[in-house]
Amino acid sequence: MKVIIVLPVYNEAKSLPPLLRRIERSMAQAAISYRMVVVDDGSTDGSSGIARSFGRSLPVAILEHQKNEGLGKTIRDGLRAAVAQCSDNDLVVSLDADNSQPPELVPEMLKRLEAGFDVVIASRYAPGARMLHVPVYRRLLSGLGNTAYSLSLRAKGVRDYTCGFRAYRASILRKGLQAYGRGLISSPGFECMAEILIKLWRLGARIAEVPFTLDYGAKPSLSKMRLGRTLLGNLRVVAANLWRRLVGSGYRRR
Repeated sequence: MKVIIVLPVYNEAKSLPPLLRRIERSMAQAAISYRMVVVDDGSTDGSSGIARSFGRSLPVAILEHQKNEGLGKTIRDGLRAAVAQCSDNDLVVSLDADNSQPPELVPEMLKRLEAGFDVVIASRYAPGARMLHVPVYRRLLSGLGNTAYSLSLRAKGVRDYTCGFRAYRASILRKGLQAYGRGLISSPGFECMAEILIKLWRLGARIAEVPFTLDYGAKPSLSKMRLGRTLLGNLRVVAANLWRRLVGSGYRRR
């Protein structure tokens, strides 16, 4: 079994060195064989060069967008590249590159996959989770978005639909790519994370959560999220799923 860690990157030159070192330490301590796929989304601060320099000592592959394409295309390219390297028994982790999410939690997430789940979410809303130094507007946006998804979907075991810190069985990602193709991720922005989860859930994915501490104090870069654009994007995803439910086109209930 191998683990592929996907890092979507946009202007994270300050965050990458400490994050890559944390990943290296946590994987070594847990004796996990891993590779990383860094997808640089048109960074202008030298992020690709920093990732490439770590490639001399760490198992890092780099994909580059010539211009900024948005998180949707970036995470799509990263997940597709990861699955292409995987057998169905392998595991894929996606992790923000801003150093606000703890890679030390990855071994625990992988244990949940090995216990039979298909997707494990590092959740900001599971019992025991904490959010440190997170701006009020981000807490509000996240809370409203996840409430809307919870009310419209009611997916068993899910409290946090939008967090990008997740672990997947390669088999469920492959199933999603076979069912939806490039349409597995059609949303351009941060709402793409909810879209992935919803589509995998429709395909029967078994989902679990583990609590984590989101620490914005460890994040040296500015947020890439645009409040209005992200709110509208999430509203579109929620509306699309409500419409699917209303027209009765095979919407999966649990």
